[in-house]
Amino acid sequence: MAMDNKLSRDDISGGTITISNIGAIGGKFGSPLINLPEVAIIAIGRIKKVPHITDEGTVYPLPVMNVSHIFLIDFLLPQFILNNFFPLCSNWEKT
Repeated sequence: MAMDNKLSRDDISGGTITISNIGAIGGKFGSPLINLPEVAIIAIGRIKKVPHITDEGTVYPLPVMNVSHIFLIDFLLPQFILNNFFPLCSNWEKT
């Protein structure tokens, strides 16, 4: 429904965490604002390849994605969420 631009207000309300893809419009960083009663928002920037140098001096392109986030809950749960979220992002072709 989102791809067809047919989401209603009910379709996008009642959640606890929002993931906003600012990368789709070319953004790298964001200043996410939480929509109460949600407890967190994560803004994902676009993926850009940057030069990466190994310890051996080899240079290769490394895909990098910037993420901005705000959580209204204690430290451990957000860290758990992000620790599980980032591996999914780095292996998105395998999921």
